[in-house]
Amino acid sequence: MLEQLGGQIFEHSPVTGIEEKGDRQVVKTAKGQVIARQVILCGNAYLGELSKPLAKRVMPAATQVMATEPLPEALAKQLLPADMCIADCRYILDYYRLSADRRLLFGGGTVYGGVAPDDIIGKLRPNMLKVFPQLADVKIDYAWSGNIAITNNRHAQLGKLRHNLYFAHGYCGHGVNVTHLFGKLLADAIDGDTELFDIFAGVPWSGFPGGQRFRVPYSVAGSWWYGLRDRIGV
Repeated sequence: MLEQLGGQIFEHSPVTGIEEKGDRQVVKTAKGQVIARQVILCGNAYLGELSKPLAKRVMPAATQVMATEPLPEALAKQLLPADMCIADCRYILDYYRLSADRRLLFGGGTVYGGVAPDDIIGKLRPNMLKVFPQLADVKIDYAWSGNIAITNNRHAQLGKLRHNLYFAHGYCGHGVNVTHLFGKLLADAIDGDTELFDIFAGVPWSGFPGGQRFRVPYSVAGSWWYGLRDRIGV
């Protein structure tokens, strides 16, 4: 859709810096630069240290997903009769749904700091079998890991760093729906309608206790505690 409207996408062009010059933002890459009237930073868990003010707001966390082989129709209906997406209510949650070709997509396994585990299937399969023991003999065809961005209060954030430098990030694993909303609010704000943008931009945020150095051990310790509560049913 972007390209149909005249936009251009440049892949494999990591941004190395952003500099304000007059009323423009200069976005620098290793092989060139773009001068823009408006810039939106939406790198989420992959923004790195490009913007230090934003780096302290979020923490990368790796989450993993695996896909079974295609399941017989009767088994797929037995697992999820309503064919809906499911997420449980535990602190370290699992989530799962059926694909169009009847694979079970099963995800979970949060790792704070954004480091992928060496054995994704070994990490996720025991949890899958707790929920669906009838899949004990089913093969896993694919497994992968990716990073989400977590905020300390688990609330997504958007706002401005400068008058024409916007940002949106920190969806805490709920980016499928929230990114659509934030995209609309950002587009409206750039077009001059800031009513709803200002409401969301005004939501207070807090950094992680211990700052960037200690946010991972702090979060891991918290996950141990809440994970224990999940296991004993408190």
